[in-house]
Amino acid sequence: HDDANLLDPAAARGLVEGCIARFGRIDILVNNAGIQHVSPVEDFPIEKWDAIIGLNLSAAFHTIRAAFAPMKAAGWGRIVNLASAHALVASPFKSAYVAAKHGIAGLTKTVALEVAEQNITCNAVCPGYVLTPLVQKQIPDTARARGLSEDEVVRNVLLAAQPTRKFVSVEEVAALVSFLAGRDAASITGADVRLALLDACQSGAAVRDKGGVRGPTHEFAVAASTTRGTAFLTSSAASELSQESEDLGGGFFTYYLHSGLLGAADTN
Repeated sequence: HDDANLLDPAAARGLVEGCIARFGRIDILVNNAGIQHVSPVEDFPIEKWDAIIGLNLSAAFHTIRAAFAPMKAAGWGRIVNLASAHALVASPFKSAYVAAKHGIAGLTKTVALEVAEQNITCNAVCPGYVLTPLVQKQIPDTARARGLSEDEVVRNVLLAAQPTRKFVSVEEVAALVSFLAGRDAASITGADVRLALLDACQSGAAVRDKGGVRGPTHEFAVAASTTRGTAFLTSSAASELSQESEDLGGGFFTYYLHSGLLGAADTN
């Protein structure tokens, strides 16, 4: 683990360099650090805007930029960016988060085009709402901003556009990230891959299988950015790492790695 401040571009680059120093290469980069703040635009704190754009968007650019040369030299790589339903549509009172996640979607496509002929893929995972500390914290904030009860926020705001009317599980996000990071996803790149979302979050039948998507586990050198640091591991060494949660500037991010599957809960 590298306890770096991802708001510092040099530290973000250092995470990738640390993975290479430890393993001699970087095969997979997963950008999954994120924070959230809910507030109307006119009241949105400038420092919150800067932090959300810096951590949710700019940090991903800096880690990807640092990973480009070693992945190109190896002739192989997988980049997975944790986006959100808010990479596809907007919600009121989440200006910075929506802007950052739309930016992640655009960055993903640009990166995919630049390295498409070098066996490197770049995809964005766009889940519906996942019940994580980040989401739980914003339920009362959204209730205050919209003048609703917390139950109404869950039922009529968070889950209204999810066909299943259920929160996506962290295990499902982990399984999809694992699949996109594997060899079997070689022809998937530049995609906004959705979980429990249909046609830009319109209601309808579920788009995911009941059990999620689970791909084979391979031995890779992984750098996975979190709110304040990077977890360095090989897939076989990930089985004992338990769930953790971090807090930065009032926002929460949860991640865990188990059985070789890397998952993130920086969602919505």
